[in-house]
Amino acid sequence: MEKVDITPAQVVYLDYLAKHPDSHLSQLTEALNYKAASVSGMVSILEANGMVRKMTEHNDARALLLALTEEGQNAVVEINKYRNMRVEKISEKLNERHT
Repeated sequence: MEKVDITPAQVVYLDYLAKHPDSHLSQLTEALNYKAASVSGMVSILEANGMVRKMTEHNDARALLLALTEEGQNAVVEINKYRNMRVEKISEKLNERHT
């Protein structure tokens, strides 16, 4: 599995955007129940790292839409592979205890 160098907090943002593509910044802020400044700052970091793309709404230049870049999508794939591997290991250990 390829190593993905992101923080657990960034995983939360990537997970949300993977499940809700083309979300508004305000939707992300509301869904995560974080302060707008915190969300905006993290989105800027993810954008600088090439994982998120900011776009303006065609009929409202003030509204920011967020989408994962290809790199962000690849990171989510790797994160999910890691999660699945961890669940398998835990399941194996639990099965060993019950046999």
